Amino acid sequence: MLYYTSKFNNFSASNLKPYKTYCIMIMSVIEKFVKNIEKVYDNEEVRMLENLWLKKVTNFPINLQVVEEEDGEKLHLFVLKGAEAILLHKPTNIFLYITNLTSVELETLRYITIKKRGEEADEAFVSLAYEYISFKNKAKIGIRQ
Repeated sequence: MLYYTSKFNNFSASNLKPYKTYCIMIMSVIEKFVKNIEKVYDNEEVRMLENLWLKKVTNFPINLQVVEEEDGEKLHLFVLKGAEAILLHKPTNIFLYITNLTSVELETLRYITIKKRGEEADEAFVSLAYEYISFKNKAKIGIRQ
């Protein structure tokens, strides 16, 4: 009996492991975002965002070049070199990695980080996530490990 193997059809458990890990990470980040911050307990919402933000999930950068930090009750802002920033939601460790920031956007992030408290901070984080990930296409989302 002859078996035909192709390098294109070589699906083994070892080849799928990174993909499975990535899919689990996407699910956990987005599910945690929807259920813990947005406070929507709808699996349809989770599935919709998983499809929309599939390529928008990232890891927390290891070597940050932090220029400035702002600390609020629920949010923490890392201002980085090169018009970039990371906005961390402290209770969940979910962050937005935002690039190509203008000075007005940066000042807005500073204000939100310092002034918003409690539910207002959660609502602001959700709004910023949708604005920068979906609308402006300038951010990625992840969980700080």
